[in-house]
Amino acid sequence: MLLFSSSGSSKSKAKNKNLAGVASATAVTTLTIVKESLDGVPVPGLKNAVGGLLEIIKAVKKTHENDQDLRDLDTHINDLNEILTSVYEEKSTGLPPALIDQTSRLSADIEKIVESSGDLRSQSLVLRFLTHHDDAAAIIGLNRSLEQAIIRFQIGSSISVHQGVSRIERRIERVLAPRDDSDPFTLLRSYAQDARYDSTSGRATISRCFTGTRSDLLEEIFNWATDPNAKAIYWLCGRAGTGKSTIAQTVAEALHQRQILGATFFFSRDAAERSNALFVFPTLAYQLARFRDSFRSRIVASVSKNPDSLSSMLQTQLETLITDPLRDVDDAPSTVVLIIDALDECADEDLVQEMLVLLSSCIPKLPFHMKIFITSRPDTHIRSKFDEPSMKLISEASLLHDIDISVVQNDIKLYLDHHLHWIGKEVLGDKTWPSSEELNGLVERANGLFVYAASSIAYIGDKTARIPKQRLTSLLADKPPDGKSPFAQIDGLYRHILGASLPRAGSSGMAQRLQSILGAIVVLIDPLPAHAIESLISLQAGTIRPMVDALHSVLSVPDEPDEPLRVFHQSFPDFMIDPNRCTNPRLLVEPKIHHSLLALQCLKLMNSSLERNICRVNDPFILNADIPNLAQTLDSSIEPHLKYACRFWALHLKHADPDDQPLREALTTFVTTKLLYWLEVLSLTQHLDSAITSLNVAHTWYQEEESKRLRLVRKMIPVSEQFSILEEQLRSREGKIIRTKMPVPSLLHECQRFVLRFFDHISKSANHIYHSSLPFTPRSLLYQQFSTELKDVVRVSPTESTWDPTLAIMQGHSGTVWSVCFSPDGSKIASGSSDCTVYLRDSSTGTHTKTLKGHSQSVHSVCFSPDGMKIASGSGDLGIRIWDLVTGTCIKTLNGHTQSVWSVYFSPDGSSLVSGSGDCSVRLWNVETGVMMKTLEGHTRSVSSVCFSPDGLRVASASDDSTVRLWNLARETHTTMKGHTQAVRSVCFSPDGTRLASGSSDRTVRLWDCATGACTKTLEMHSSSVWAVHFLCDGVRIATGSGDHSIGLWNSVTGSHIRTLAGHSGAVRSVSFSPDGTRLISGSSDYTVHLWDHNAGMHAKKVQQHSGPIQSMCFSPDGSKLASASDDHNICLWNPSTAALNRTLRGHSAPVYALCFSPDGTSIASGSGDNTVMLWNSTSGALPRSFEGHTRAVRSVCFSSDGSKIASGSDDCKVHVWDRIQGGYVSLVGHSQAVNSVCFSPDGTSVASGSADLTVCLWDSVTGSLLTTMKGHSASVKAVCFLPSDDGLRVISGSEDHTLRLWSFDGTHVQTLKGHSDPISSLCSRGAQQERRFYGIPLHGNLSHSGVYEA
Repeated sequence: MLLFSSSGSSKSKAKNKNLAGVASATAVTTLTIVKESLDGVPVPGLKNAVGGLLEIIKAVKKTHENDQDLRDLDTHINDLNEILTSVYEEKSTGLPPALIDQTSRLSADIEKIVESSGDLRSQSLVLRFLTHHDDAAAIIGLNRSLEQAIIRFQIGSSISVHQGVSRIERRIERVLAPRDDSDPFTLLRSYAQDARYDSTSGRATISRCFTGTRSDLLEEIFNWATDPNAKAIYWLCGRAGTGKSTIAQTVAEALHQRQILGATFFFSRDAAERSNALFVFPTLAYQLARFRDSFRSRIVASVSKNPDSLSSMLQTQLETLITDPLRDVDDAPSTVVLIIDALDECADEDLVQEMLVLLSSCIPKLPFHMKIFITSRPDTHIRSKFDEPSMKLISEASLLHDIDISVVQNDIKLYLDHHLHWIGKEVLGDKTWPSSEELNGLVERANGLFVYAASSIAYIGDKTARIPKQRLTSLLADKPPDGKSPFAQIDGLYRHILGASLPRAGSSGMAQRLQSILGAIVVLIDPLPAHAIESLISLQAGTIRPMVDALHSVLSVPDEPDEPLRVFHQSFPDFMIDPNRCTNPRLLVEPKIHHSLLALQCLKLMNSSLERNICRVNDPFILNADIPNLAQTLDSSIEPHLKYACRFWALHLKHADPDDQPLREALTTFVTTKLLYWLEVLSLTQHLDSAITSLNVAHTWYQEEESKRLRLVRKMIPVSEQFSILEEQLRSREGKIIRTKMPVPSLLHECQRFVLRFFDHISKSANHIYHSSLPFTPRSLLYQQFSTELKDVVRVSPTESTWDPTLAIMQGHSGTVWSVCFSPDGSKIASGSSDCTVYLRDSSTGTHTKTLKGHSQSVHSVCFSPDGMKIASGSGDLGIRIWDLVTGTCIKTLNGHTQSVWSVYFSPDGSSLVSGSGDCSVRLWNVETGVMMKTLEGHTRSVSSVCFSPDGLRVASASDDSTVRLWNLARETHTTMKGHTQAVRSVCFSPDGTRLASGSSDRTVRLWDCATGACTKTLEMHSSSVWAVHFLCDGVRIATGSGDHSIGLWNSVTGSHIRTLAGHSGAVRSVSFSPDGTRLISGSSDYTVHLWDHNAGMHAKKVQQHSGPIQSMCFSPDGSKLASASDDHNICLWNPSTAALNRTLRGHSAPVYALCFSPDGTSIASGSGDNTVMLWNSTSGALPRSFEGHTRAVRSVCFSSDGSKIASGSDDCKVHVWDRIQGGYVSLVGHSQAVNSVCFSPDGTSVASGSADLTVCLWDSVTGSLLTTMKGHSASVKAVCFLPSDDGLRVISGSEDHTLRLWSFDGTHVQTLKGHSDPISSLCSRGAQQERRFYGIPLHGNLSHSGVYEA
């Protein structure tokens, strides 16, 4: 293991200082020699990066004179020489993948150092002399950057060394230990043991069909199983309680006896592993390997070659674990049957559909008869798949609820007769019990439901009660159900059983305890033993078992104390949570209440129990896999209820009440004190992949609660006080409506970044949270909060102060990534590559979820349909494929192009697709039929990019002929836009459809006016071809991807370059913003996809203020947003509950003086010194319209109550009333000086305006005529508003004369209100249905001095 300190290599520091000069020269010479030997090292760009670094080092040594700085630099050069020499020496024998990975990261770090230190080599000697102080700081920065890069390499390598040593040790153990190397148990670790039909632990016992019952159905199933000509899949479908699982159990036992049962998987909603589709194929593969030796050897060999397949997507699992290894088996039996029971209890409906498609397409291709027996309820997502023609060809179905009821009732009678007579004989000693009337009465109540029969027998024959006669009598005494509900019979039974278990009147405390116990059992994500549930919900030890002893008929209560409590049948929790079925309020389980309780208890438990190094591991650098007796250590150190809490707390929080204040406080404590300890447990228990989901859920839940609180506060607190609260919040990020010590959402977000960046390290070693992750975390909030955990840990020099833009780097493709895009909901990422595949990934984690295979050449373009259910891909094989997103299958191939398809794009309604090809054509296709509808011809060279306009009426295309063309589909005309001097690689519409952006091989980006075809701006910065352009949803920002390996971000309004994102080591071929505008993805010829937070660091220094004075602020009607306008020309949108900046709206070219939200909160109007009124989308930030007509600055804007009109007041002495849709306006002329304030009357028919000419005017908003002029103020009128009163509508005005004046609608002065000592700048009145108050806010002075007046 490598040990090091932040000062560099101790070996280097031990060199004789007297030989510093010689050593320095030697170090540089050695690095020069090493650089030349790097040819052939499989790390692109490494040699160039080292060469660039050498130039900077040589320049520094020529001019810099600080001996200590130079000695430190020599130290780092020597360390670098050692690293690069070791890389060179490994070259001949082949570099291990881990070393290639670490060296690639080192190369990237060096490239960044060279880029950031460029001034040190580029300046002349004279200029360097004049700026030597700046150089000194730069050289210190150079030393620190080199030090950090070397330490990153060393720590990463130390982990790789540990992994390598561990692998060697495990191989030695396998050689020395007398164990079966082919045992699939050692390789198939992901299988769910409890899902087997013969499992004796972990699930409620399922009995087989009673002898003599279900005879015809079982015979049909057995004939299907043994008939070589029968279809591959048999689907047994039935409602809850019809006996599907009992039939599956019986079939499994019988087929096992006949030696043709290959494997089984019994789903269960109440168990995490048994409700997870990703455990199905590993479980089946394990059992198949045990079923036959020839299966075992092939399956184990396949898993050994592809160990990652166990945690891969379903398609990879099925192919690697089952179909590929079994395809060449020579001695397979004639038939092998797989059984999948209760498919409807799988948690992920999409994966269920995918699984059915995969099974139906892959299993029949095996050289022997592998058949699949599936049971489920008739849920829509399952039924729809079996109804598809392709599935009907290979499957047959049997519907239990369609079987003649008399046949079913006869089977139930046999079952009840046998068991009741056994109870009569063995328990009562009465061979005549029950009577035929009693038996028939119970059969009648069962009404075809086997679960009723089984549950009633369990209730009547309960050994703890031993009162079968009384229980049968009480059941029959209940009023028979009306039969209208399909659940009537079983509901009546459950009500009876629970009613009998309730304590008598006066024992309300016991009833509440029983309700809390049942609630916990019902909503637990994974079942727990009784003692763990007691610990989790804070019950005294030993409470649960006596309480549930009377419920053996509905609960599986094991004899072993460490076995979990489970429900007997899924129909019981369905009953418990439905108020229409469980009508006793003392028993009804309300999921939100119990999820809230469990979330709170999980958080409290983690807050009290989690600690650093919870397993007391002495070696801080040991990998999890190398901890001796890890399983036993975990069991002794982390109790079952704590494991449960760490894994599932967020899933309970997701369903909890967002207004639960104790829950919020517990979450705050957890986030501010226990986050890293929680990650430690997840790492040790191999559930770190759940961290991102948990953090996302918590972040969403917390923000939802804050928004609700803000809306409540806004209803209760006067406007003046709201501004005081807001001012306090903006002064301090610790400010909250209800104060917390730390900004919880920010910590949750940063922890997501932390896990994403260091996932590989943390997943392999829990202790590396503190030793190789936290030390390299940016010095942001997370680091500051948990920096105390760095005691006894090697310190490194400070890294960046904020998180860099890179969220994740996604690998997997084996060729250039030509195209990337987000799904419409932002949850998925698609990428197309020259490896002929399309990859689907989870956008929050970067996890690879599906591979779409079918193209025979490079995939150049991918695009999601607007509903997110399909993906289109265009390829070099000349074809376009339409894929079903759920199943991953190709549902249509569009043929017609004669050369490579370079671009595809769905129309906004998803009915059409446009494609561009190397054959110079643009083609339109009908997605449903696959028919080509139209060919657009005009380009003279390859068409590289196409897209639809947002309204779907136009298509834009870019071509190698250096032009962009805009096609009007209705008129069948086009406009040619010329200006680029080389091939145009990409084109994109702005969100409002008024502009186009194009990127070209001439290294420029051009912006075009769609109406005129004119080029409005040319953006230049890239040093190579621009391959990709994409607009952000606000219509202002543009991202560009270039052959210079970088991504550029631009302001499309001003044309200014905002920032550059660097990280790719190859050309960036594609870029795409997420639908919500928060993230960016890019695909590159370096084979990777990068996920970026393009705003990271943009507002890190001053997130709470504009760069100029704030002129106006306003809340959205629901209180969820705050807008502020400033002299810096910008509008900021804030989250008022956290004081976080959500978005900056850029478009005005002068100070913004006025803001107003539309009544529905979807739009914002702004008035500016650039003489314009602009209308913005308050969610996306898009600029749909700009209103021009004023000749001087606009000082005030206001919406009419229906949102259809906007009024604006200007320094040009005019008021304009704008039609929001059409854009036209009525000009109201009458003031002789600037108009400072405008306001619509509640009905929108009138407008009031206040002016610097000391008057208030009232106008007809439709005709523009002046109704009346109100005179009386002695200084400029700064604010006006309407106030309903008992005497009719009134107008209030505030002035720089420090007074408020109240006017009747006819212009009569009613009252003068005095009290302010400063000019009044703003007014706000409450509505007609509330108290008639209005608020005056002074222009200068403390907000707490605002006036509140009664009308």
